[in-house]
Amino acid sequence: MNIKPIRSEKDYKWALKELESVFHAELGTKDGEKAEILSILIEDYENKHYPIEKSLEIDYSFDYVYDLVKNACQLEKEVTIAEKGLKLTEEVGELAAELLKITGYKYTKDTKEEAIQKALLESVDTMIMIFGIMVQLGFTKQQIVEMTESQINKWLTYIK
Repeated sequence: MNIKPIRSEKDYKWALKELESVFHAELGTKDGEKAEILSILIEDYENKHYPIEKSLEIDYSFDYVYDLVKNACQLEKEVTIAEKGLKLTEEVGELAAELLKITGYKYTKDTKEEAIQKALLESVDTMIMIFGIMVQLGFTKQQIVEMTESQINKWLTYIK
């Protein structure tokens, strides 16, 4: 095996070409080991020289939540967008009530921790309903991520 550290762009391109030649090798073989070592070296070089901004990564938990909601939405085909919109306003109201309890603006016998937990529950219910509406309207994960990033950037310009 003729593998060397990746210290330059030239070394990096060489490693990519080498990896391409052994990429589909079976694990446990000489070529498989070569592919594994090259992958580690390439990833290390890329992390140091081509860092990805965390805000641009799609987190696997987002994919998981989106897929869960999409699968659940298939079970409620009879529910219209209008019905989902009305239910969403109800959920947002319940979330607002829990937030008012946390701030002390609305009386509750709950402890602050219980009120926070209930706010989490209402937040998740609201989020699921919003995802359900987006899924029913046919939006893809990519569309949601791109629009979210756009809106957050817009929001940040107003904050500054």
